Amino acid sequence: MEFAPCAGCESIVLRLDDKSQYFVGKQAVPLATLRKYAARGASHLDVYYETKSRHVTRLILRTQLDPADVPAKQSPRAPQGGANESRTKS
Repeated sequence: MEFAPCAGCESIVLRLDDKSQYFVGKQAVPLATLRKYAARGASHLDVYYETKSRHVTRLILRTQLDPADVPAKQSPRAPQGGANESRTKS
């Protein structure tokens, strides 16, 4: 990934890898989703990286996900008994 930290600054190259995290607003998303929203011309991208290694730790696009892109929350699964278990009231 190459970007300029400020309007008059020289560009620097940063590394993305499987440890890099991507967010649209407060929602963690895959890189493809972040790119989709960035292509819309979103206003602000926060880039967090380790200065020594130039490894990107997080990219945060400051916008909101469309309702269709918000992952459904999974409800906790109820414990399920096996065939040999029974439940009684005491």
